[in-house]
Amino acid sequence: MNKPYLIMLPGFGMNSCVWKRISGFLSKDFELIFIEWDNIDLLDGFKQKVINIIEEKQLSYFSLLGWSLGSLVAEEIVLDNLWNINNLILIGGTSSFVQHKEEGYNLGWNKRIVERMKSQLYKNPKATLFNFYDSLFSDEEKEKGYNTQFLKIMEDNIKIQSVDSLALELDYLIQKDLRNKLVDINIPLLMIHGEEDKICPIEATLYIKNILTHSNIEIIKSGGHIPFFTNPHDCYYFISKFIKKDL
Repeated sequence: MNKPYLIMLPGFGMNSCVWKRISGFLSKDFELIFIEWDNIDLLDGFKQKVINIIEEKQLSYFSLLGWSLGSLVAEEIVLDNLWNINNLILIGGTSSFVQHKEEGYNLGWNKRIVERMKSQLYKNPKATLFNFYDSLFSDEEKEKGYNTQFLKIMEDNIKIQSVDSLALELDYLIQKDLRNKLVDINIPLLMIHGEEDKICPIEATLYIKNILTHSNIEIIKSGGHIPFFTNPHDCYYFISKFIKKDL
């Protein structure tokens, strides 16, 4: 029996090497398809890149796993309602990365901070990315050295990043707001979130849960923004349990 497809959508400033610690587990259950955010020059290009893969591989059924920025792209794909998507899995997810204080939504970054990060990228891209990578981890995870391990892995990755591409990713995070569309997500949804996530606060996932009451949420105790790197066994267990519950 063929394994079902799982399309994996990474976060800002990342490529598929970020999945290394969990992909071995996931490949037991899925045929994995890794998306890269390179060579994109329009805001719609993130979603379109995934659509191109779906059409190129002529996928009839598949699941989506979106992390951080990838969670927004995954939500967009589901909301198009054009494909038979089995499951939606969001890790460190959100429906709006930036705050909308005028509407009482404070569960994200201030837009000015993201704009400042964008200008810093052009001045010193490596330092800006390394500061961001370091903030992916909770204090407890840093004490265990996970941030140091991750920075070593990302050393080679940084060299191939286009600053214009990274800036476009930040523009996407600033502009994409799916809060009012969440109600139209009607497929099985699992959300995994680190308890101490400093990038997308856990309240952003609880916000989605309050709207999509059918969804499942799993909290990684003392976890930061990248629990599939620090806690791959736990994340795989939650995903495996979720996809097998209806079998």
